[in-house]
Amino acid sequence: MRDADSLRVLRRIPARVGAPTALALSPDDRTLVVGRADGSLRLLDLRSGAIATAPGIGSAAVQLIAFTPDSRTVVTGDFEGGITTWDVRKAEAFETLVGHGREVRSFAVSGDGVTLYSASLDRRVLAWDLGGARRLGRPFRAGVGTTAHTARYAMSDDGRLIAFGQAGETVSIVDAGTLRRRGRELPVGEWIGGMVFVPGSHLIVASDANGFMSLADADSGRVLRRTHAHDGPISTPGISADGRLLVTVGGQDREVRFWSLPDLHQLGAPLMIEGFPSCSS
Repeated sequence: MRDADSLRVLRRIPARVGAPTALALSPDDRTLVVGRADGSLRLLDLRSGAIATAPGIGSAAVQLIAFTPDSRTVVTGDFEGGITTWDVRKAEAFETLVGHGREVRSFAVSGDGVTLYSASLDRRVLAWDLGGARRLGRPFRAGVGTTAHTARYAMSDDGRLIAFGQAGETVSIVDAGTLRRRGRELPVGEWIGGMVFVPGSHLIVASDANGFMSLADADSGRVLRRTHAHDGPISTPGISADGRLLVTVGGQDREVRFWSLPDLHQLGAPLMIEGFPSCSS
């Protein structure tokens, strides 16, 4: 673990979690969840170092992981289109949401933890009710030209906007209440690798396959800043809870870099990742 201000290593935890297929950190910074190829999860308590194993309902490899805002529930998507909800405290799966026919590629949980939005290689986006007994998906059209391999999206923490990556270089903004598109598309990069909203705002950080990072305003429809951050593709950036620190990982240069927001100014020297596979290998 590293201190967000000094970037110093605070603690090393000897964790045997096996070969991960996906991972996510809880909003309260207490639990790291690691997905595995057999459909199970490993839950690492970052305070005690204890590791719990949660067996999967199915055997498909975990592709995506997201927490609800209260850190009590984990939602995972797998390579066969299944979505599973998990109880963090009990370290067990408690429900499977069925609706997609192919691999789940991206999803987001609303700020109130009630709604889940999922996108899949079946070319559909579904909205799921996580707060009640109703488990119905509502498909909607995010934009013209969307392809299965470029489906990336994020939700603002107030639950009002969904940013959806289109084929090529643009992002569409969708009203989460009406599921209708807002304004014009934002030109943020080429083959978008990941997107995230800056907490407490409608600013979007998007990364692309050529190593560029863009900061855009979803309300005004303008790209505010753009910088070359890495050599090669960048996956979804990470942002601190106060919206001031951005973290990116380069799949080709194998570096972790830290940036200040909203100016996208690089902080300190990059960190090399030992044993991290290159996207070009």
